[in-house]
Amino acid sequence: MKKSLLSVLALSAIFISSTAFIIHSAGEAGYTGSPSETTCASCHSGGTGTTIVGITGSPAFTSNQYVPGQTYTVNVNVQNSAYNSFGFGCEILNSSNTDAGNMTSCMSGAQFLTATNGRKNATHTTPKTGTGAATFSFVWVAPSTGTATIYAAGNAVNNSNNFNGDKVGTSSLVLSPTTTTGVKEAVATGFTDISIFPNPIVSKFKISYNIATDAIVNTSLYDIQGKLLNELINEKQVSGNHTLKLSLPDGLPKGAYIVKLVANSNIGAQRLIIVE
Repeated sequence: MKKSLLSVLALSAIFISSTAFIIHSAGEAGYTGSPSETTCASCHSGGTGTTIVGITGSPAFTSNQYVPGQTYTVNVNVQNSAYNSFGFGCEILNSSNTDAGNMTSCMSGAQFLTATNGRKNATHTTPKTGTGAATFSFVWVAPSTGTATIYAAGNAVNNSNNFNGDKVGTSSLVLSPTTTTGVKEAVATGFTDISIFPNPIVSKFKISYNIATDAIVNTSLYDIQGKLLNELINEKQVSGNHTLKLSLPDGLPKGAYIVKLVANSNIGAQRLIIVE
């Protein structure tokens, strides 16, 4: 009877250990190395080489900046030449260490989970195979303001069905909202009191302004890099206050844009945020 009990306890221990590995191999939230969190190294250890974790965006995070409201594909690359299977965990937090922006969808091999502290995580579904490296990707909509820090932990694993012989690496990337645009966001002489409302918008908005003299006014929409997307209006207007009711062209993604006004030699511009 005693021997049978010991056998049951031994089998139970093996089952619990195996189950724990299965849970971790399917990804687990709360191990990204962000403030108040540990990393996968709290369980996985004993590996070889160096695990390098790289964080990039598409479009690129130029000068470690994001465009407010812009939709990005965030790529987390986990690299260790001694391994061919990899996992990851990632959070994006603001200065209050809560979610910054919005993770919206995952690419193959990734999923979203919520940690016990309430933070949204991107993590692997199963270890992803790759010769010395693997990349995990998900879609993120940047916040309208404030810093956003991407925390990522990567794990190079040997698929031994336990936590030994794996090698963990971490990385972080601090992003600030962009402060420069391809179209100067300022009001030149001849334009006053430019305002857009509502802002952020979905598809329709009003722009109000004052022009000092009669002029042909051209109002156009540009992307944040300064590329012309659409001419909204081109008409002669008398001096004084004006309010235009405008609609966005179809198919524009969420993000930041610039509405530019030109009257004679005078130029004014305002930022516009599309949220849906």
